[in-house]
Amino acid sequence: MYGPQTAEITNLIDRLASLTPEQVKALGDWDGCGHDYALVLYALRDATRKANRANTWYDTWSDVRIAGEGVIWGNTWGTIRDATLALFVRDLISEFEFNTLYDSWANVMEEKS
Repeated sequence: MYGPQTAEITNLIDRLASLTPEQVKALGDWDGCGHDYALVLYALRDATRKANRANTWYDTWSDVRIAGEGVIWGNTWGTIRDATLALFVRDLISEFEFNTLYDSWANVMEEKS
């Protein structure tokens, strides 16, 4: 459905409906600018195209947007887009590239041990 990481992306989509206002605010506080971020984002988009996953990415992002409607606003969409994209191409990218885009979601949403 969403490529090799379907289970992880489905989990992210399922969690959108239960975001608390505090989580939405924390996710929206992230600022994705910076040299590393821009380079990684371009590399991931390129990886998506080269792997012939562009159409699947658009379908995936559409499902994420539908799931988050009415719950998510503002800058929070950027963080969620980045986390979804990182999961979507995880098998094609380096750990650094993955962490650059996924960590903002992980810092808010994943339990620390």
